[in-house]
Amino acid sequence: MKETDSPMTRFLAEVRDHITRRGLLTFPDSIIADGHVVFFPVELGLPAFFDLAAALSVRMVYLSTDTLEPPDVLDDLAQLVEDADETFGGDSLEVFFRDQGLSANARVKRFRDFVADHAGKLRSVHVEWVHEGVVHRYSRFADWHRALMDQVTEIADILDAQAGES
Repeated sequence: MKETDSPMTRFLAEVRDHITRRGLLTFPDSIIADGHVVFFPVELGLPAFFDLAAALSVRMVYLSTDTLEPPDVLDDLAQLVEDADETFGGDSLEVFFRDQGLSANARVKRFRDFVADHAGKLRSVHVEWVHEGVVHRYSRFADWHRALMDQVTEIADILDAQAGES
C-alpha cells in the first residue's frame, strides 16, 4: 500500500519545496561518510538547516528516503541476531518465520501484522549536504519507526533464545 498523505509524505514535500525554491541540485542518494558527520538539531527546524546551507554557499544536497518493505525487516533483524549467517534465509517474513518454526508465536504474528500494516510507507527521510569535508545531515523518522525497531529487537531476542536452545 502506497501512502499518499502522512506526516512523512508532507515532510518529504517540504524538503523538496526547499530544494526547489533555493535552486539546489539534488543527488538522489545518501552520503557514505568516512569523515565527520553532523546531525542537525531537528528542533531548529528544516528552514534553519537550509538557511545554513545557503549561508555556506552549498549548491548540492543529497536526498534519500526509506520505505518499509517487509523483506527489508529481515536485514534489520540480521543486524541484531548473534548468529545471523546461520539463521537467515528465505525471501519473505512468512517463509523465514515458518523455517524458524515461529509462525504460530503470538509476538511474531503481532510483528508480522505491524510490518504488513506499515508496508509501503515512508519510514525515513534524510537530506544532507557537505561543506569543507563535513557532512551535515537532517533526518526524520516516521512516528511508528521506534515501535517497529522495538519489535525488531524483541523478535531478535526470541531468535537468539531459540538458537541458544538448539
